[in-house]
Order: sequence, then C-alpha cells, then structure tokens
Amino acid sequence: MMMRGGAACGAVMLLCAAPAHVARAQSPQPANAVPYQRYGLVVEGAAEFGGDEVARVYFDDNSTQSVRAGQGLSAGVGFYMRPEQDVSIRTTIGFKYVTTKASNADIHLSRVPINLIASYHFDNGVRLGGGGIWQTGIKFHGGGLGPNVDFDNSLGYTLEVGWRWIVASYTGMDYKDEFGGKYKADSYGIRLIGEF
Repeated sequence: MMMRGGAACGAVMLLCAAPAHVARAQSPQPANAVPYQRYGLVVEGAAEFGGDEVARVYFDDNSTQSVRAGQGLSAGVGFYMRPEQDVSIRTTIGFKYVTTKASNADIHLSRVPINLIASYHFDNGVRLGGGGIWQTGIKFHGGGLGPNVDFDNSLGYTLEVGWRWIVASYTGMDYKDEFGGKYKADSYGIRLIGEF
C-alpha cells in the first residue's frame, strides 16, 4: 500500500514537472535580442573649447577676449544606422559658431562641420566612438574692426566616450589661413545626441 502511494506521488510529480519544462522552452528571447531601430534621423548639439588663438579683441574697459580655433557652439542634423544592436554609424552636417561680447561689431568665427562617427554601445549604456570630421566654409569675420580671413578646408578626427545620449568628445584638427598661417584647432567638449 505504501509502495503504491509512493509510485502515485512520483507519477503526479512527473506530470507536474512536464508542463514547467515546456514553459521554459517557450520563454522569450534574451534581452539582447530585443528589436531595435536600425536607422533614422539624428540631431546633435555641442559646446567645444580649445585651440590656438585666432584673434584677440580689446574692449574699452581694458578687458580682452580671445577667439580660439577649436571653440564654439554647434548644431547638426543627419542620419544614423545600426547594423548590429551594439554598433551604430552616424553622419551629420552642421554649423559651428563662436562670437565675442562686442556690442558694436559682429566679430565671429564660423565653419561647417561634417562628421562620420562609428560607436560601440555596451549593455550598461556606455558608448565609445571615433571617426573623421571635415570642416569647410571656415571664416573669421572682423566685424569692420579687423580683417576678414578665410581658412582652407580641414580634415581631422574625433574620439568620444559617454553614456546613452551624452558624450565627452575630443577633436584633433589643424587650420591654415589664406596667408599661410597655421593654427591648432584641437577641441574638447560635450555633445548631445538624439536619435529618432
């Protein structure tokens, strides 16, 4: 009698275990297989600092302000693609601009940056990136108080490290003006990246 009861319990346990085994086999895919958007629009903005002094502005209050080759605020728009969930490539075209506090003259340095950046995305949100940058339309405007100066187009590189949509960046680049003068236009800054 005891043996039959034990056998019956064993059969019941097997019946209970079988559906659980089937349920595990039908469980959803791993988290890293969750669908992701493979391409779309990218918008970015940056604040960057550094580079050689292109010009120095003197004010009536005896203060001065430098215009530096790598300095400026920029905004850009473009496209991105993600051939793999942990790899993305983006290309953008934008406008980079730095001005001075002069109230009686529009003194500024402007340029059009074109970026091509590849990034690796870790599961915890950290991203590492690097790529090329080309700047064209590089012009210093003296605002009537100094000369206007054109610069040659310039090719450089950018390195990035960040988390999700915010990255710290470093750009290596040189400028050459129309008179043959050379300037380091290296910069470091913070970049915000929105992918849609």
